Amino acid sequence: MNESKSDTLLGKVAEKMKHIYGDRRMDLTVEDFLPLSRDSAKILVAYSARIGPPSPKDISKFMVEDFHGQIAPVLETLRYHEKVGAVTVVVDKLRPILAFEARENMVKLHENMYTDTRLGEVWEVIYDDKTKSKHLARKNPESLENILNERKARLSSQGTPRTATVRFSDLVLTACSHSAESGDKVLFFDVDKLYKGTILSRAKEDVTVVDSDGAKHVVNKYAIVDVLEKSTEAKEDEKRDLRSYFEQAYGFKMYADDLVNQKRPRKESIK
Repeated sequence: MNESKSDTLLGKVAEKMKHIYGDRRMDLTVEDFLPLSRDSAKILVAYSARIGPPSPKDISKFMVEDFHGQIAPVLETLRYHEKVGAVTVVVDKLRPILAFEARENMVKLHENMYTDTRLGEVWEVIYDDKTKSKHLARKNPESLENILNERKARLSSQGTPRTATVRFSDLVLTACSHSAESGDKVLFFDVDKLYKGTILSRAKEDVTVVDSDGAKHVVNKYAIVDVLEKSTEAKEDEKRDLRSYFEQAYGFKMYADDLVNQKRPRKESIK
Protein backbone atom coordinates (compact mmCIF):
# COMPACT_ATOMS: atom_id res chain seq x y z
CA MET A 1 0.00 0.00 0.00
CA ASN A 2 1.38 3.43 -0.92
CA GLU A 3 1.77 5.79 1.99
CA SER A 4 0.02 9.14 1.54
CA LYS A 5 1.64 12.48 2.34
CA SER A 6 -0.61 12.92 5.39
CA ASP A 7 0.40 9.45 6.66
CA THR A 8 4.07 10.38 6.27
CA LEU A 9 3.57 13.62 8.22
CA LEU A 10 1.64 11.86 10.97
CA GLY A 11 4.35 9.25 11.17
CA LYS A 12 6.94 11.97 11.74
CA VAL A 13 4.83 13.47 14.51
CA ALA A 14 4.32 10.05 16.11
CA GLU A 15 8.09 9.44 16.13
CA LYS A 16 8.62 12.86 17.68
CA MET A 17 6.02 12.21 20.38
CA LYS A 18 7.18 8.76 21.55
CA HIS A 19 9.22 10.07 24.47
CA ILE A 20 6.29 12.09 25.85
CA TYR A 21 3.70 9.35 26.27
CA GLY A 22 5.79 6.49 27.56
CA ASP A 23 3.27 5.82 30.34
CA ARG A 24 0.20 5.48 28.13
CA ARG A 25 -1.89 2.30 28.05
CA MET A 26 -0.42 0.17 25.25
CA ASP A 27 -3.23 -2.38 25.50
CA LEU A 28 -5.91 0.02 24.20
CA THR A 29 -7.13 -0.49 20.62
CA VAL A 30 -9.93 1.06 18.56
CA GLU A 31 -12.04 -1.91 17.47
CA ASP A 32 -15.10 -0.32 15.86
CA PHE A 33 -16.77 3.05 15.26
CA LEU A 34 -20.13 4.54 14.34
CA PRO A 35 -20.07 7.86 12.41
CA LEU A 36 -22.40 10.43 14.00
CA SER A 37 -21.61 13.30 11.64
CA ARG A 38 -18.75 14.41 9.40
CA ASP A 39 -16.75 15.57 12.42
CA SER A 40 -17.86 13.22 15.21
CA ALA A 41 -18.15 9.48 15.83
CA LYS A 42 -18.75 6.99 18.61
CA ILE A 43 -15.78 4.65 18.95
CA LEU A 44 -15.29 1.32 20.68
CA VAL A 45 -11.96 0.86 22.49
CA ALA A 46 -10.95 -2.58 23.77
CA TYR A 47 -8.65 -3.07 26.77
CA SER A 48 -6.81 -5.92 28.45
CA ALA A 49 -8.87 -7.59 31.18
CA ARG A 50 -5.60 -8.39 32.96
CA ILE A 51 -4.75 -4.68 33.30
CA GLY A 52 -8.34 -3.59 33.92
CA PRO A 53 -10.60 -0.76 32.72
CA PRO A 54 -8.82 2.43 31.64
CA SER A 55 -9.45 5.69 33.48
CA PRO A 56 -10.75 8.79 31.67
CA LYS A 57 -7.18 10.14 31.72
CA ASP A 58 -5.95 6.91 30.09
CA ILE A 59 -8.50 7.36 27.30
CA SER A 60 -7.63 11.03 26.80
CA LYS A 61 -3.88 10.31 26.61
CA PHE A 62 -4.47 7.37 24.25
CA MET A 63 -6.60 9.43 21.86
CA VAL A 64 -4.16 12.36 21.77
CA GLU A 65 -1.20 10.15 20.88
CA ASP A 66 -2.86 7.52 18.73
CA PHE A 67 -4.46 10.10 16.44
CA HIS A 68 -1.66 12.69 16.62
CA GLY A 69 -3.83 15.56 17.86
CA GLN A 70 -6.44 15.11 15.13
CA ILE A 71 -9.32 14.08 17.40
CA ALA A 72 -10.24 14.31 21.09
CA PRO A 73 -12.70 12.40 23.32
CA VAL A 74 -15.82 13.92 24.88
CA LEU A 75 -15.17 12.41 28.31
CA GLU A 76 -18.75 12.90 29.52
CA THR A 77 -19.80 10.22 27.01
CA LEU A 78 -17.30 7.59 28.25
CA ARG A 79 -19.10 4.31 29.04
CA TYR A 80 -17.73 0.97 30.28
CA HIS A 81 -18.76 -2.48 29.04
CA GLU A 82 -16.83 -4.80 31.33
CA LYS A 83 -18.39 -8.03 30.05
CA VAL A 84 -16.66 -7.55 26.69
CA GLY A 85 -13.60 -5.64 27.96
CA ALA A 86 -14.30 -2.39 26.13
CA VAL A 87 -15.33 1.24 26.52
CA THR A 88 -17.26 3.52 24.21
CA VAL A 89 -16.77 7.26 23.86
CA VAL A 90 -17.80 9.99 21.42
CA VAL A 91 -14.87 11.73 19.71
CA ASP A 92 -14.67 15.06 17.86
CA LYS A 93 -12.42 15.93 14.97
CA LEU A 94 -10.17 18.81 15.99
CA ARG A 95 -9.64 21.89 13.89
CA PRO A 96 -7.04 23.90 15.79
CA ILE A 97 -7.17 27.68 15.49
CA LEU A 98 -4.10 29.91 15.77
CA ALA A 99 -3.69 33.65 16.08
CA PHE A 100 -3.14 35.29 12.69
CA GLU A 101 0.30 36.40 13.90
CA ALA A 102 1.45 32.75 13.87
CA ARG A 103 1.87 33.09 10.08
CA GLU A 104 5.17 34.85 10.80
CA ASN A 105 6.65 31.41 11.61
CA MET A 106 5.24 29.84 8.43
CA VAL A 107 5.83 29.89 4.70
CA LYS A 108 3.18 31.65 2.62
CA LEU A 109 1.74 29.50 -0.16
CA HIS A 110 -0.66 32.14 -1.46
CA GLU A 111 -2.90 34.91 -0.14
CA ASN A 112 -4.98 32.74 2.24
CA MET A 113 -2.76 29.70 2.77
CA TYR A 114 0.39 29.01 4.82
CA THR A 115 2.45 25.95 5.73
CA ASP A 116 4.52 25.40 8.86
CA THR A 117 8.09 24.28 8.25
CA ARG A 118 8.26 21.74 11.11
CA LEU A 119 5.51 19.35 10.00
CA GLY A 120 4.47 20.64 6.59
CA GLU A 121 0.85 21.08 7.67
CA VAL A 122 -1.26 23.57 5.75
CA TRP A 123 -3.14 26.39 7.52
CA GLU A 124 -5.81 28.54 5.91
CA VAL A 125 -6.91 32.06 6.77
CA ILE A 126 -10.39 32.28 8.31
CA TYR A 127 -12.41 35.30 9.35
CA ASP A 128 -14.32 35.51 12.63
CA ASP A 129 -17.46 37.55 12.02
CA LYS A 130 -17.99 38.15 15.76
CA THR A 131 -14.56 39.58 16.54
CA LYS A 132 -13.96 40.95 13.03
CA SER A 133 -10.50 39.39 13.05
CA LYS A 134 -8.47 36.89 11.06
CA HIS A 135 -7.12 33.57 12.36
CA LEU A 136 -5.35 30.51 10.99
CA ALA A 137 -7.12 27.13 10.94
CA ARG A 138 -5.38 23.82 10.26
CA LYS A 139 -6.60 22.59 6.91
CA ASN A 140 -7.93 19.05 6.99
CA PRO A 141 -10.71 18.37 4.49
CA GLU A 142 -10.98 14.71 5.49
CA SER A 143 -14.01 13.48 7.37
CA LEU A 144 -13.55 11.82 10.74
CA GLU A 145 -14.69 8.54 9.20
CA ASN A 146 -11.82 8.74 6.70
CA ILE A 147 -9.34 9.53 9.49
CA LEU A 148 -10.46 6.42 11.41
CA ASN A 149 -10.33 4.25 8.30
CA GLU A 150 -6.88 5.59 7.37
CA ARG A 151 -5.63 4.60 10.80
CA LYS A 152 -6.70 1.01 10.13
CA ALA A 153 -4.90 1.16 6.78
CA ARG A 154 -1.72 2.45 8.48
CA LEU A 155 -1.73 -0.45 10.94
CA SER A 156 -2.15 -2.87 8.04
CA SER A 157 0.67 -1.27 6.04
CA GLN A 158 2.95 -1.56 9.10
CA GLY A 159 2.40 -5.33 9.10
CA THR A 160 -0.08 -5.43 11.99
CA PRO A 161 -3.40 -6.45 10.39
CA ARG A 162 -5.83 -7.87 12.92
CA THR A 163 -9.43 -8.88 13.34
CA ALA A 164 -11.51 -6.83 15.77
CA THR A 165 -12.18 -8.65 19.03
CA VAL A 166 -15.42 -6.80 19.80
CA ARG A 167 -18.03 -4.89 17.83
CA PHE A 168 -20.86 -2.53 18.72
CA SER A 169 -23.25 -5.40 18.03
CA ASP A 170 -21.68 -7.26 21.00
CA LEU A 171 -22.54 -4.56 23.54
CA VAL A 172 -25.22 -4.41 26.16
CA LEU A 173 -25.63 -0.83 27.40
CA THR A 174 -24.87 -0.53 31.12
CA ALA A 175 -24.56 2.21 33.71
CA CYS A 176 -21.41 4.32 33.57
CA SER A 177 -19.59 3.20 36.69
CA HIS A 178 -15.87 3.65 36.07
CA SER A 179 -15.99 6.93 34.16
CA ALA A 180 -17.40 8.87 37.14
CA GLU A 181 -14.73 10.51 39.29
CA SER A 182 -14.58 12.87 42.26
CA GLY A 183 -15.80 16.33 41.29
CA ASP A 184 -17.92 15.12 38.35
CA LYS A 185 -21.54 16.29 38.08
CA VAL A 186 -23.70 13.19 37.64
CA LEU A 187 -27.17 11.70 37.47
CA PHE A 188 -27.67 8.92 40.01
CA PHE A 189 -30.33 6.68 41.53
CA ASP A 190 -31.02 6.29 45.25
CA VAL A 191 -34.11 4.48 46.61
CA ASP A 192 -35.76 4.46 43.19
CA LYS A 193 -35.38 8.20 42.68
CA LEU A 194 -33.20 10.02 40.16
CA TYR A 195 -30.99 12.85 41.47
CA LYS A 196 -28.48 15.33 40.14
CA GLY A 197 -25.34 15.76 42.21
CA THR A 198 -21.58 16.06 42.51
CA ILE A 199 -19.32 13.17 43.48
CA LEU A 200 -17.43 13.83 46.72
CA SER A 201 -15.46 10.59 46.81
CA ARG A 202 -15.52 6.98 45.67
CA ALA A 203 -14.32 3.67 47.04
CA LYS A 204 -14.01 0.36 45.22
CA GLU A 205 -17.77 -0.30 45.09
CA ASP A 206 -19.47 2.77 46.63
CA VAL A 207 -19.70 6.42 45.62
CA THR A 208 -20.50 9.36 47.91
CA VAL A 209 -22.54 12.03 46.16
CA VAL A 210 -24.01 15.33 47.35
CA ASP A 211 -27.29 16.19 45.61
CA SER A 212 -28.45 19.62 44.47
CA ASP A 213 -30.12 20.22 47.87
CA GLY A 214 -26.89 19.49 49.77
CA ALA A 215 -27.85 16.03 51.05
CA LYS A 216 -25.22 13.26 50.97
CA HIS A 217 -25.88 9.84 49.43
CA VAL A 218 -23.71 6.74 49.53
CA VAL A 219 -24.65 4.59 46.53
CA ASN A 220 -23.28 1.64 44.61
CA LYS A 221 -21.07 2.64 41.69
CA TYR A 222 -23.60 1.20 39.26
CA ALA A 223 -26.21 3.69 40.55
CA ILE A 224 -24.34 6.40 38.62
CA VAL A 225 -26.44 6.70 35.47
CA ASP A 226 -24.77 9.52 33.57
CA VAL A 227 -21.87 11.97 33.78
CA LEU A 228 -23.25 15.43 33.07
CA GLU A 229 -19.97 17.31 33.34
CA LYS A 230 -16.42 16.23 34.07
CA SER A 231 -14.56 17.76 36.99
CA THR A 232 -12.29 20.75 36.50
CA GLU A 233 -9.30 18.50 37.31
CA ALA A 234 -10.23 16.02 34.55
CA LYS A 235 -10.62 18.85 32.05
CA GLU A 236 -7.25 20.31 33.06
CA ASP A 237 -5.61 16.88 32.68
CA GLU A 238 -6.90 16.71 29.10
CA LYS A 239 -5.68 20.26 28.43
CA ARG A 240 -2.23 19.39 29.78
CA ASP A 241 -2.00 16.35 27.51
CA LEU A 242 -2.98 18.40 24.47
CA ARG A 243 -0.76 21.36 25.41
CA SER A 244 2.27 19.09 25.82
CA TYR A 245 1.52 17.37 22.51
CA PHE A 246 1.05 20.59 20.53
CA GLU A 247 4.06 22.34 22.08
CA GLN A 248 6.36 19.44 21.17
CA ALA A 249 4.81 18.99 17.74
CA TYR A 250 4.92 22.63 16.62
CA GLY A 251 7.81 23.88 18.74
CA PHE A 252 6.15 27.02 20.06
CA LYS A 253 4.47 27.47 23.47
CA MET A 254 2.24 30.17 21.92
CA TYR A 255 0.92 27.58 19.46
CA ALA A 256 0.19 25.12 22.26
CA ASP A 257 -1.74 27.64 24.38
CA ASP A 258 -3.81 28.86 21.44
CA LEU A 259 -4.58 25.35 20.19
CA VAL A 260 -5.69 24.05 23.58
CA ASN A 261 -8.00 27.02 24.04
CA GLN A 262 -9.60 26.23 20.66
CA LYS A 263 -9.80 22.43 21.21
CA ARG A 264 -13.27 21.87 19.71
CA PRO A 265 -13.97 22.38 16.00
CA ARG A 266 -15.35 25.75 14.98
CA LYS A 267 -17.09 26.84 11.81
CA GLU A 268 -15.96 30.09 10.27
CA SER A 269 -16.22 31.56 6.82
CA ILE A 270 -13.06 31.86 4.70
CA LYS A 271 -12.32 35.23 3.18
